[in-house]
Amino acid sequence: MVKKYLFILAATALAFTSCIKDDSTEGGDGVSVISLQTPLNSSYTLNQGDTLKINPAVLQSNGKQKLTTNGR
Repeated sequence: MVKKYLFILAATALAFTSCIKDDSTEGGDGVSVISLQTPLNSSYTLNQGDTLKINPAVLQSNGKQKLTTNGR
Protein backbone atom coordinates (compact mmCIF):
# COMPACT_ATOMS: atom_id res chain seq x y z
CA MET A 1 0.00 0.00 0.00
CA VAL A 2 2.87 2.38 0.84
CA LYS A 3 4.56 1.55 -2.47
CA LYS A 4 1.37 2.51 -4.30
CA TYR A 5 1.28 5.95 -2.62
CA LEU A 6 4.99 6.50 -3.24
CA PHE A 7 4.49 5.61 -6.91
CA ILE A 8 1.56 8.02 -7.22
CA LEU A 9 3.58 10.75 -5.48
CA ALA A 10 6.59 10.17 -7.76
CA ALA A 11 4.41 10.16 -10.89
CA THR A 12 2.73 13.40 -9.82
CA ALA A 13 6.09 15.03 -9.10
CA LEU A 14 7.38 14.02 -12.55
CA ALA A 15 4.24 15.34 -14.21
CA PHE A 16 4.64 18.76 -12.59
CA THR A 17 8.37 19.06 -13.24
CA SER A 18 7.96 18.24 -16.93
CA CYS A 19 5.60 21.19 -17.38
CA ILE A 20 7.98 23.91 -16.16
CA LYS A 21 8.06 26.88 -18.57
CA ASP A 22 11.44 27.58 -20.16
CA ASP A 23 12.22 31.32 -20.29
CA SER A 24 15.84 30.93 -21.35
CA THR A 25 17.31 32.97 -24.18
CA GLU A 26 20.15 30.62 -25.12
CA GLY A 27 20.21 29.71 -28.78
CA GLY A 28 17.68 32.33 -29.80
CA ASP A 29 20.00 34.18 -32.20
CA GLY A 30 19.61 31.63 -34.96
CA VAL A 31 22.21 30.18 -37.23
CA SER A 32 24.38 32.45 -39.35
CA VAL A 33 24.20 32.09 -43.11
CA ILE A 34 27.72 32.16 -44.50
CA SER A 35 28.36 33.24 -48.09
CA LEU A 36 31.23 34.48 -50.25
CA GLN A 37 31.40 38.14 -51.24
CA THR A 38 32.92 37.24 -54.61
CA PRO A 39 32.23 33.78 -56.03
CA LEU A 40 35.11 31.38 -56.63
CA ASN A 41 35.99 30.10 -60.08
CA SER A 42 34.41 26.78 -60.96
CA SER A 43 37.80 25.26 -61.84
CA TYR A 44 41.49 26.00 -61.40
CA THR A 45 44.38 24.71 -63.50
CA LEU A 46 47.60 23.91 -61.65
CA ASN A 47 50.81 22.18 -62.55
CA GLN A 48 52.32 19.54 -60.33
CA GLY A 49 54.10 21.17 -57.40
CA ASP A 50 52.14 24.44 -57.65
CA THR A 51 50.40 25.81 -54.59
CA LEU A 52 46.87 27.13 -54.75
CA LYS A 53 46.04 29.83 -52.22
CA ILE A 54 42.51 31.19 -52.13
CA ASN A 55 41.57 34.03 -49.77
CA PRO A 56 37.85 34.56 -50.21
CA ALA A 57 35.95 37.38 -48.51
CA VAL A 58 33.42 35.65 -46.27
CA LEU A 59 30.16 37.29 -45.17
CA GLN A 60 27.78 36.13 -42.47
CA SER A 61 24.19 37.14 -41.84
CA ASN A 62 24.41 37.25 -38.04
CA GLY A 63 27.36 39.43 -37.07
CA LYS A 64 26.87 38.82 -33.34
CA GLN A 65 28.24 35.29 -33.58
CA LYS A 66 31.96 34.68 -33.87
CA LEU A 67 33.14 33.36 -37.24
CA THR A 68 35.81 30.70 -36.87
CA THR A 69 37.64 28.50 -39.34
CA ASN A 70 39.31 25.17 -38.97
CA GLY A 71 41.71 25.78 -41.85
CA ARG A 72 45.45 26.24 -41.61
